[in-house]
Amino acid sequence: MKMIMAALAVSTLLAGASAPASAESYVTIPADEYARLMAEKSKQMKWRRYVQRQMVYDADALPIGTGIWWQQMDREQRGGRR
Repeated sequence: MKMIMAALAVSTLLAGASAPASAESYVTIPADEYARLMAEKSKQMKWRRYVQRQMVYDADALPIGTGIWWQQMDREQRGGRR
């Protein structure tokens, strides 16, 4: 058992010594190339999908009877008595 453990320890030390010990990062694409690729990708995306709809502040343009319609009518002081 001692012989097996010693062999494993030696093989671990040899494997660790043979591994590359450089401080380089593993990035293969330069930063400016990466930025250009991301810019091209962002142009391809459909941004309209992610843009929220703008709130309409005209009571005449809102669906009649909805909560937001009543709120807008109150803001325009046309809500009446409820």
